[in-house]
This record gives sequence, structure tokens and C-alpha cells, in this order.
Amino acid sequence: MSEFHVPPNLLRQLRQEEGFKNEDDIYEMDTYEDVRGLIGEFNPKKEKFIAGELNEKENGLLDEIDSFCDQATMEFRLEFEQLLEDYESKYGKISPEIINYLKQKDLTVPVFKIFDDRNFDQELKRMKLSWEKKFADSFLLVFDFPAPVSKFWWKGEGMEYKKYKDRYNLGEGMVNWRYFYINLVRVIWNKRDSWGDKEGEIMKFHRINYEGEHSPLNYYYAWEVY
Repeated sequence: MSEFHVPPNLLRQLRQEEGFKNEDDIYEMDTYEDVRGLIGEFNPKKEKFIAGELNEKENGLLDEIDSFCDQATMEFRLEFEQLLEDYESKYGKISPEIINYLKQKDLTVPVFKIFDDRNFDQELKRMKLSWEKKFADSFLLVFDFPAPVSKFWWKGEGMEYKKYKDRYNLGEGMVNWRYFYINLVRVIWNKRDSWGDKEGEIMKFHRINYEGEHSPLNYYYAWEVY
């Protein structure tokens, strides 16, 4: 896959125009080799799990979900690129090997998974989320950060949880993944909120996981979309 790059001036312009807590996560050093090791079976992309034919309403809703995911992915990636550009002036230089690997493996984009009515309950069970489906012809939409941010979202300046007080400070060569997390999660919030302002809105979000209920490399948000 070719490397994605947007000139910094264009990134800033797009950001202006577009407006763009699982504390039990384990502590690990995030060296280049550790980041590589996280990827293995984790391929960031939009995946659909559809069993059988959809009715007209479901097809229309699925098109809308596709559009949401595609637009959120574009804005997320633009923001990630800008954060990489700005990082050195704030926290120091990130290893070029890490930056190249993030881009080559598409680790600057979010992960979306879409499950139809037939797969809804089965996936929730796998995710260990308790939820009673509330709407007919709805879909389960799952979002997660790319692997390094998903795994190390808490590591860096601004971590408030007392259990990490003695270990969130960054050592030499360590990446402040929390800097990326704090800024990137706003992209998803803003896109979700702005979607409800669209004229002729046909899609609504009902959050399934509780505040602070996240599972790294599994899900950050789970919504029933209807």
C-alpha cells in the first residue's frame, strides 16, 4: 500500500475547515519492536459482517454507516498526520522507523466493524458486553483506535489515574501515545455529533458500552445504529 501524506499547510487548512477508559491496561515499553508485535493479527480497516440479504431499510442504513465510517476515517487520518507533524516541537522526535511503520501498515486510521442483525448478539457476546437490542433492522457499529493508540492510550502526559502515577512519565525514546489519543478521540466525537445535524438524517447512535468501559485491541466504542 502506498504511503499516505498530506502537505502540512493543507492539513492545517482542512482541520480548520472540517472542524475536525480501560485503566486496567497493562504497562509495556513501546519500542519499535513492541509496536510491530502488536500488529500481527490486527489489521486496521472497515470490515462488514453481513449474513444473507438485507431489506430496503437495512441497505439504506448500511450505506449511511459506510459514509460515516469513510468520512470519519479521512478526518482521523488527516488529524493523525498533523499530530505527527506537530509532535517533535512538543515532545521530541519520534523514531523514523516508528513513523514509517505507522504509515506503511495503515496505523494512522481507525478500525470500524459493522455487524448486521444476524451477527449482532453473537459479537456482543464475544466482546463480553451485556445489551438487549432495542431497534429492529439496526446494526452494531464498533470503533477502535489503531493498535498502538488502542494499546497505549493512557501512556503519556495528562494521565490522571493514581495507579499509573509512577509510570506514565515518558522515558527517552518513548512515545506519548496519550497525546494522540486525546486529540484523535475528539475526531470521532465530533463526527458522531455532527452526523445528527445532517439534513434528512436517517441514522442515530445508541452507545452500548458504559463510560470508562473499553477493551484495548477489541473495542473503544460500540453503538447500536438505527
